[in-house]
Amino acid sequence: MNGNDAEPVDGPAEARRARRRAKLREEIFQAAVDLCANRSFDAVTVEEIAEAADIAKGTFFNYFPSKAQLRGEYRESLLDFIHEYGDGLEGGSGR
Repeated sequence: MNGNDAEPVDGPAEARRARRRAKLREEIFQAAVDLCANRSFDAVTVEEIAEAADIAKGTFFNYFPSKAQLRGEYRESLLDFIHEYGDGLEGGSGR
């Protein structure tokens, strides 16, 4: 078996890469959320999200296969926020 066939070994370097990848994904997501605070999601372009996250446009697609997937996660985060807020209301439930 050559080195290309070996399974990656979990270790400090792999964990660090995973953390960095997760952090960058969150930064891209947050850039989109910030841009959507003032305009509709449809009005915000991938180019604007990439610029706000300080990444290349192609990098966006390494983290989100499409703008539609990002939109779905954005909607899900809004619903989660609404549910959490509702659950915190006295005597009520957001669900």
